[in-house]
Amino acid sequence: MGRARHFTMKRLNLSLSALVLINFLLRLFVAVRPLKYIDGLTIPDDAYLALTIARNIAGGLGPLYSLDYTNGFQPLYVFLMVPVYWLFPRDLIMPVHISLVILTLFDTATLYLIYKLVSRFTESTVAPLFAAAAWIFNPAAIRTANNGLETSISMFFIVLTYFFYRKYRLNERDDKSWQTFLAFGMIVGLAMLARIDNIILLCAFLTDLIISSIRNRRLGLLTISRAFLIVSGAAIVYLPWLAYSHHYTGGFIPISGQAVRFMSLSTVNHASTWANWYSFSLSEAINAVARGTGIYLAVIVLLSGLIFLQQGRNAPGLILSAFRPHNSVLIYSLALFVSYAFIVFGTGYFSRYLYPITFLVILYLASIVGLFEKVAAGGKLKIISMVFVGALIILSSLLRPGFRALYFSHDTTSSGYMNLGLWARDTFPDGTTIGSSQTGALGYFANNLRVINLDGVVNKKCFESLQQRRNMEYIRDTGIEYVVGWTVNFDFIKRESSNFKQDDLILVNKINGFQSWWNDWYLYKVNYARARQ
Repeated sequence: MGRARHFTMKRLNLSLSALVLINFLLRLFVAVRPLKYIDGLTIPDDAYLALTIARNIAGGLGPLYSLDYTNGFQPLYVFLMVPVYWLFPRDLIMPVHISLVILTLFDTATLYLIYKLVSRFTESTVAPLFAAAAWIFNPAAIRTANNGLETSISMFFIVLTYFFYRKYRLNERDDKSWQTFLAFGMIVGLAMLARIDNIILLCAFLTDLIISSIRNRRLGLLTISRAFLIVSGAAIVYLPWLAYSHHYTGGFIPISGQAVRFMSLSTVNHASTWANWYSFSLSEAINAVARGTGIYLAVIVLLSGLIFLQQGRNAPGLILSAFRPHNSVLIYSLALFVSYAFIVFGTGYFSRYLYPITFLVILYLASIVGLFEKVAAGGKLKIISMVFVGALIILSSLLRPGFRALYFSHDTTSSGYMNLGLWARDTFPDGTTIGSSQTGALGYFANNLRVINLDGVVNKKCFESLQQRRNMEYIRDTGIEYVVGWTVNFDFIKRESSNFKQDDLILVNKINGFQSWWNDWYLYKVNYARARQ
């Protein structure tokens, strides 16, 4: 018996090594492709904002963006990138590729944790493989590992948090040292440094801890002290960042989230209703989750249906029992979904903001596979079902156009932002002041220009001008000579400028030769004569 278990464990470890290698290579092949190709496939404009701030910190300027210091970034990723710019202070391309390799390493470490986690909560040898396949071949996961942002780092710490929580059974047993709960809190603190919205993660696990204590009739001073230790651990890690933020900006709360919410509500003139906004935001949130996990949700429903056919009225209890251990992740995922769909918004970023829900879906997928393997009768039917589901998971990813584009697309003109930055760098005299709502690549590549952010995500003073509906005044006050953007960006300026006149911005031309996500760019000159009238 011991020899058989040893053989099984050895085989699982070999499988894990192979899966880790496949995961790393699939993402690395994208990360090292020429930037002109992957810029329009995986890298959003915000990535270049973060990299510009990292470059400025490396250059001794602090968290500077354009005119002022900002806290509108996720600190862990930006600080990790600072040493890269020490090594390559004037290279614009190599640091981007290095950032993608760093994110690929975090993504691969996440796969390792998921495999180990699933192996712990199920006796099935197949369930970990299904979970791994759902992660490795998922185009959304590959794109995210190459998006040049903090998403993969955040996901790693989300998964590590749950791995630690389950490994030490923090919500079940009493024989735990205070150091264990403090360490858990510190891991959550790192998750919060990776993304500020992981404060929701902290709240979710505290909620699960309290619910478990109530269910087991042991809610009392011990539970309160453990919750205090978890919060203290998170505070130990996170407070230095708050001090850093306050030192440079005078504030604690990142400006970026406030600006995203403001921009979203601006589209309905800050008079949101269910009909004109909330129903749309909810629909976009559902679609974002479905795009990344739809096939896995279908597999969960399919296997649940087969279990119902074989187990009858016992099936609901069996399925709920399989899912119940993941209630802490369920609480987190629901809270995350509600927070973005109904409070923070930013519908254009939902695929990134709601990406962590993929983890819950994969946990449920592994759980239902393990349950099906355990309770389903009929050897041939079970084997056929498992082979079909495995093929469905892998082929549904491999056959997607988006998957193939990651490796073979040579489109350089219809998407992405690098073209805009290179165009601006080569078009305007050094020192020209340019304003835009999308300044990531513009500021990163056109570093010979003075680029000012106009959507407020990294510019507190601009955000204040938006709130006061004096954005056009801010544009003139800062000496902006030209404004570049999409039509929606100029509409935003007009809406948030109470005294805007049609000739405040004079159209120079449509920028030919490239688009970003099939949107045309337009160049306007700021009319200073209007201000003197």
